[in-house]
Amino acid sequence: MEWYPDYVPARAGRGVYHARLSHRDLAHQDAEESLRRDKSPLNVYQLAGIYALTSRTHPEDRKEALRLLSMALVKDVGLLNQLENDKDLDPIRQDKEFTQLVTKTRALRASLDELGKHQ
Repeated sequence: MEWYPDYVPARAGRGVYHARLSHRDLAHQDAEESLRRDKSPLNVYQLAGIYALTSRTHPEDRKEALRLLSMALVKDVGLLNQLENDKDLDPIRQDKEFTQLVTKTRALRASLDELGKHQ
């Protein structure tokens, strides 16, 4: 970060590590700055993991995790492939809203796949 402060993947990655270590304020600072600089689906997906992790001790962060996850999946339904093995999302995995989001995104992906077959 010292050498490349504008390199968003490093900042977002550092935010994940802070969240895993329960450094909520530092994790959120990195997430906010990363989102300001890059709203690509993959980055937003990673940032959702930060808020999911911090929701373990601050349940109010769950809402932001779900918002970011929804934002990422709407732009790239292919990110569904990462959901099953992404341990950073475990703190919100059993939430009703998470389950609904995944179900709706899978249905959207199936519809898109079906449309692609007919073109």
